[in-house]
Formats: sequence, structure tokens, C-alpha cells
Amino acid sequence: MLLSLLVAAVFLLSICGRSLVCADDRNHRLGTGFRVRQLVASKNDSSSVITPLDATASSCSYAATCSVGGYSGACVSISGGCCVGGKATSGLCPGSSDIQCCTQASCSTPSGAGTCMQTSLCSSKGMTSVSGYCVGPSDLQCCIDGTAAVDDFDDAHTPTNSGIYYTNWCGGELKYLDDKYCVKQFPSKFDRDQTCPAAVLSAAPAGYYPDGPLSNIPVDTTALSNIVTNGANLCVILTKRVGQSDGSIKLFNKYFCAGEKSHTESYETWSSSKIYAIANAGGHLRINEKSCAVDVFGIDGSTSGKDGKTPLGDLATIVCSYDHTKGYSSNSLSSYFHDIGFRDRIHGLVQNSTWIGLSGLSLGGNYGEATPSDLSLNLKDGSGTLQCSADKDPWPTVYSNSLSALAAAEMARRIALHREVDEKFRFPGSEWLDIQNELYGAETSLLFPDLKWGGMSTDTAVYVQSSLNMTDVERKSQGKWRIFSKLGAGYSSSRLVGEIINTAHVCMPDIENPENGLEFTISARGSISHDTSLVSTDNLVYTAMQAAISAVVSGQIK
Repeated sequence: MLLSLLVAAVFLLSICGRSLVCADDRNHRLGTGFRVRQLVASKNDSSSVITPLDATASSCSYAATCSVGGYSGACVSISGGCCVGGKATSGLCPGSSDIQCCTQASCSTPSGAGTCMQTSLCSSKGMTSVSGYCVGPSDLQCCIDGTAAVDDFDDAHTPTNSGIYYTNWCGGELKYLDDKYCVKQFPSKFDRDQTCPAAVLSAAPAGYYPDGPLSNIPVDTTALSNIVTNGANLCVILTKRVGQSDGSIKLFNKYFCAGEKSHTESYETWSSSKIYAIANAGGHLRINEKSCAVDVFGIDGSTSGKDGKTPLGDLATIVCSYDHTKGYSSNSLSSYFHDIGFRDRIHGLVQNSTWIGLSGLSLGGNYGEATPSDLSLNLKDGSGTLQCSADKDPWPTVYSNSLSALAAAEMARRIALHREVDEKFRFPGSEWLDIQNELYGAETSLLFPDLKWGGMSTDTAVYVQSSLNMTDVERKSQGKWRIFSKLGAGYSSSRLVGEIINTAHVCMPDIENPENGLEFTISARGSISHDTSLVSTDNLVYTAMQAAISAVVSGQIK
């Protein structure tokens, strides 16, 4: 019996890449992946667009009314997530310090998203009030642009595109991590080749530095430490585009971390590091294969499995969305990407002092499940005409997955901004076609016919969207905003902590006033002792993200 237990432990260690806590990943926590959803069909759309019903009004209560800057509000619990996307003002409400005045909260109705405000103010703006979607008195209602109903959006919002998100992917247990109430929105303008239409400056602002190893770049650990005060590890990277004399664009970045701990402390990544495994796989296929032609095969290609031809971009979508309808898991597919990307390759990359330039980093660990047995190593190129047999990583070489918030944010930035990032600091070998399929999923999906918003755009974590007024973001960007993100979460049975990580790259252009547009990357991690349900950790990460993003939007950090 003892020998059998030892053999089982060795096997689990080999597939986990860390310790027996790997079974506490998100797939394990959600079980079969079936989720309760709260949906409503739009009355204004003949094609029955599926739109999430905002549950904030039913899940929160208010203690009193208040007013800030001409906006009526309600006194609500901030830690309870009852001021999503709104402005919280302390000192105006009875009760504990957690009860604050919430004004201009985000809301979502079957006819579109909006902002909570008094009906008289909404009317004066020439907009429409919809009751039942805001916390507060009956006069506090969701104010929407009546001319911008859901059915006016382009095909980025049709059921054949984002509908599967609402029917299969959102609606899990946790409000923000799993998008419990299915409030996530998608941009109204779809373009897989879009470059963030941010302002192009003539010179870099003070404190902004070009791409390089982070060991050579100053990091502000003070400004955010007075803003993010709940113990979360959190870093933000602000990005500016600067025009060059030859007509090209060069990126300059400014780095902020909430204290020295966020800057230097490395921790278990859970599933948040899967996106780096995908990017690494694209690079290995392009330049490191023994039998595949150089720069022919990548993530734009396909493999074959139980469903026949299977685009690698579709597998990236499953990794990020946690889809279970196709019989694969996010964890097992991440092992497949490691198999074709090689674990020691990505481990060596993060330890390269001339690439990221931070110490104490490690990648190349698995996620608790073996590679699906049906997926082939015989790959086809993006055109479907050429074929080769890809090399398979000869593991088990076991690594841990450990990154700091700063490293996680920087690596995500280099994925999202691949085309503009200095070539020396891209994921080696990866091409835009690989990154494009990681960000958006397969260009022509076979597992999810007609899907457009796939890949990293399908992440169910809505910490960023819940921290923003998405109606304003959509309007100012004219539908050209982007959020690419990846979650990670679990309860460690060895360390007895519940942990959540979310890393996101955000493009928020202002088309009419380009100088007001924003582009940033953020990574946050919460860790709470004995939080087996992750509910408290979910709120902690949201509170940290909301505080940091508010500071970015307001210009408090710039």
C-alpha cells in the first residue's frame, strides 16, 4: 500500500510541476463546469440577442441615500462589490468605513449598459432611465442612451459570436472571477488586425522608458502603495506610443507597483501563466523544430483530434474560456501547448537576465492534468496545405510556476503589443499570426462555428470591466476598445490559502480626443488564509483592481 501511494504521488508531482496542490486549480473547483446563468432575451432585437440581466440590484442593499457632485447615490458595502464601476466616497454614510456613498455605478439592462443616476438628471441628458438595475431609491435608475440599444451593435454581439460566452462560459460561482452575473461586454467593432488607436506622441513623457530588461528600468513602488492598501500584489504598466523620424512607432512604458512586495515577490501563478505557454509554443514551432520548415508552422495552424481537424487557436480559446462542451479541459490543453513548446524553453526564457531581467522567476510547470491522448503532433500550417510532425517535449523535467506581479504584467504586455514591442523582447520566434490566434482565437473556428471573440478575449474574469464605466469606454472608443486577460485561481491544501490572479492588457482609446486615451497592463494577486470558497479573495482582488484602475483613469498615476 505504501509503495502504491508513493508511485501515485510521484505521478501527480510529474504532471503538476509544483506539488500536490495542483488539483486545486479552477477546473477542479468548478467540477463539471456546468453553471447557473441569469439571462434575458432583448425585446428590441428580432434575432433574440442574449444579454445578461444585471443582478447587482437584487444582490445588494443600501443603508441611506447620498449625493456627490450633483449625482444621487446610495450608501452601500464596498467590500461586497456593490459599487461596480462607480465612484465610492467615504465619510458620507452611517455605519462602518466599508459603507460608502456610491455614485455613477455601472449598470446593464436588456437595452444596453449605462450609469446609475437620478431620473431627472438622466432626462436632462436626453437619455432614458430603466428601473430595477441600480441599488438605491426608486428614483435612482440605469441611465442609457436610448439610441444605442443592443440591436444596434454590429455582428460582434450576435448569438453566433458572443452568445456562447453567455450560454456556456460565464455564470460560475464567483462574482468577478467567473462573471457570475454574465455582465461582460464585447467591443462593437471587430478587427483582428487592429492596433490600439491611441495617441502618437512626439516625445516620451518623463518617467517613461523603452522596452528592455526590467532590471534596467525604474519601478515606482510608492504611488500605488497609498492606493492599493488591502495587501494585494499589484503592478500597473502605462504605455505611450511615440512617433519616430522614420514613421515607425516606439513604445515607452512607466511601471508602478503597490509596494516592494508587488515588485519583487514571486508566487504560484495557478492558471494565469497558461497564456505564456501558448506564446512559447508558437515560437518553438516557428524556429526550433527538427522536422518542420522554419517559420511555416505556428498557432495559426491545426492539429487533429477526436473532432477531426482542430485549429490550435480553438484550443487557445478553450484554455482561456474553460469551455467543457468539446470534451477538453483548460488544464490538459495547457499541457499540450507545453508539449509542443517545451517546458525548459519557457523556463530558460524567464530566467534569462537579458529578457525579463528579474530574479526568482520560474515557468514550465503543468496544471494537474495530462495532455489529451487524442491530440496529434502532426500539424498543418495556417493554409492547411503543408504538414509536419512536431517534436514533443521529452519531459518530465519538473518546474514550478512562479512569477511576480511585475513579471506577469510585463509578459502579458509583450503578448498584446507584440507588433510594437522591440523584437529583442518579444516571445522568441513568435509571429503576429501566433499572437493573433492567442488573443482572438482561430480566425475560422471549427469547434465554435462563427465565433469571433475567442482566445484571451473570452476570459471570464471581469475585474477590469467592473472597474470601468463600459458605456463610456464603448462610446469614446467607438467600439475599438480591447481587454485581453487571463485568470488563475485555486485553494492550496498545502499552504491553506485561497488565491486569485488576474492579468490584463487594456486598450481604451478616445477617438475624438486621442490625448485622453489610455493603454495599460495590470496584474493583481490576492491570497487569503483558509478562504476555501475564494469569495473573500474575489472581493479583495476586485477592490485592489478597482482602486488601481480608478487611479489610472483619473490621472492620479500617470
